Amino acid sequence: MLNTIHEYAFERLKETDEAYPIHCQHAQYYLNFVIKVEPLIRSVERVRWRQVMLQEFGNIRAVLAWVHATKICIDIGQQIVIYIGMFWQFSGYIAEGRQWCTQMLELCDESTPVAIRAGLFCFAGELAWTQGDHFSAVASLDKSLELCRTQENKHLLAFAMLVRGMVAATSRNLSLATNMFQDSIELFKTTDDQWSKALALSWLGEIALYEDDLDRAMSFCNQSIKLARQQGDPWCMMPSLMSFGQMAILRGDLTNAHSNFQEAVDLLRQTGDTFSLSWALNALGHVLLMEDELDQAGFYLLEALTMANGVGNQGVLLISMVGMAAVIAKRSKNLPEAQQQETSEMALAAHLCGATVPFVTTPGIFAWADSKMLYETAINQVQSLMTANLWDEAYSEGQSLPIDQGVALAIQALKE
Repeated sequence: MLNTIHEYAFERLKETDEAYPIHCQHAQYYLNFVIKVEPLIRSVERVRWRQVMLQEFGNIRAVLAWVHATKICIDIGQQIVIYIGMFWQFSGYIAEGRQWCTQMLELCDESTPVAIRAGLFCFAGELAWTQGDHFSAVASLDKSLELCRTQENKHLLAFAMLVRGMVAATSRNLSLATNMFQDSIELFKTTDDQWSKALALSWLGEIALYEDDLDRAMSFCNQSIKLARQQGDPWCMMPSLMSFGQMAILRGDLTNAHSNFQEAVDLLRQTGDTFSLSWALNALGHVLLMEDELDQAGFYLLEALTMANGVGNQGVLLISMVGMAAVIAKRSKNLPEAQQQETSEMALAAHLCGATVPFVTTPGIFAWADSKMLYETAINQVQSLMTANLWDEAYSEGQSLPIDQGVALAIQALKE
């Protein structure tokens, strides 16, 4: 609808006594809409139904804004935010989704049903974790679990356990993570949620990778991807493919690692989930770096860094930045001696590595089992290509380089 017509019609509506019931009907319509469409996104028809959801997202935002401003139909707005809890991440609206969770939690009072408060805390925690805010994620998810255990919503309890397990796993609290995943799987069996069960199994495989148990990791990931392929949702296959790629790296099978990460990239490009895609691009870029395919490695790492910077994926931002530093250093070292710009190019590579140092102790930064290994391998490659004096000086200087400047320098260097 043309904006001028829309504005005129809206002004005329406000002059009548019908504005309130029409707003309420509009809100109820979009609650029914998200209840219908969200499960279809987690299916073989993800691409189609994701687009349907995105086409209506302006209306969904309008409902939430009206609810927040007027404090009318609060329960409808809260339910909408919960039903599209995962879609905020799938669609790249991570910060916006977290903001709506916070605003809808602010509208809770003693009359708010426990399930609504538990759901809002669950997805507030999930989105906080996605943004790298570990402590807020833990606080929100623990509150969600506390509330879930007082009521009978088994599916919400299972999902809160699943997300709490992810947070625990990425901060390497493996015993808590294992318990959460195992308990969630038992509950998912009772609700026949094969999609979520596949996700939990893939994370049990990831824990096995943290513990260097490749056989157990393979067993869990095989179970997970079998279920995921039955669901047909391309996104649901991604976690197991990432784990298969990690296992291949640990076995020294770079060809298989490349194949698994490439499949993950191809599937995620269909889904529109730029947060997850940035992880897969980063992994693929590092495998290409190990294979000394510098041009291709630089291409994928640049895409990963740019994407991670856009969605706030700090883990990928740091790991892809040191991967790009290794590409820059190797590229300089491979030039004929007369063309080498050792001081400037090598110093830049060391600066980029140093710029990541203040952030690498953040809980959950190295989300996947191989993340820290990829990071450290790239750092060691850069260091090995230059003199000790140059490395020490430039690496130290880089630690005071603002991370946004480091990102800009890395992007500029790879584009040249």
